[in-house]
Amino acid sequence: MTSGNFIKNECMKKCSPSEKREITKAFQKLKEMILIEEQYGIPFEKIFNNETLKYDVFGHGFYTFKAHGKDKAQIRILYKFIRLSKQKFELELHMVSIKRRNDKDYMKEFHRYVNYHT
Repeated sequence: MTSGNFIKNECMKKCSPSEKREITKAFQKLKEMILIEEQYGIPFEKIFNNETLKYDVFGHGFYTFKAHGKDKAQIRILYKFIRLSKQKFELELHMVSIKRRNDKDYMKEFHRYVNYHT
């Protein structure tokens, strides 16, 4: 089972070095969680009711991953899942939102991004 990661550098331009580390760590955790599911015979496309992996579903292969940073800030990662073959996939990190308030403002930005890029 193999996969690749691609992080769009533009999405982390405004992040501090500490935030970049937390985002990279969260993105790696996402990849590992998907690999574990796939190793158990559950393809990503068949994962339902897992609000961690697929916190929000935007369509066209875009999803939101919900993670937490070391300062308990909520990290939302907009990523794209691309199936290459039965055993291979790629993950692309497209946008990041670090939530410090209990709102869903990031959703508007993510929706605009997905609509523009599909």
